[in-house]
Amino acid sequence: MSEAFTNALVHGRPEVSVEVWARPGYCAAVEVYDTGATVPTFPQGWDLAEAVAEHGRGLGLIQAFTREVCGAYRCGEGKRAWFAVAPDGGELDADAVRCLVDERARRQAGGVSSTAA
Repeated sequence: MSEAFTNALVHGRPEVSVEVWARPGYCAAVEVYDTGATVPTFPQGWDLAEAVAEHGRGLGLIQAFTREVCGAYRCGEGKRAWFAVAPDGGELDADAVRCLVDERARRQAGGVSSTAA
């Protein structure tokens, strides 16, 4: 959670907030919101050299630790970066979780959202 929050503080704009929600027995999700206009892009082909770099590794770490069950989407004035984990540390169906996040975002906004990683 600290990587996502720090990323929003450093690269986003105030106001920054964190929301945690769960689908009992399935997953726990964390969403970090900020009012910046630029939606973060998760890295492709991230490797160990980038993992030990002093800066620029936050999204890659989130992606690695969540087994790529993460993403970002625009909402309201800003955007949300999100990730999800299974309560037992097991595997999650990334597409199913993205559908849950997308559905929740649409309900909250009353419109359409995109949750691409």
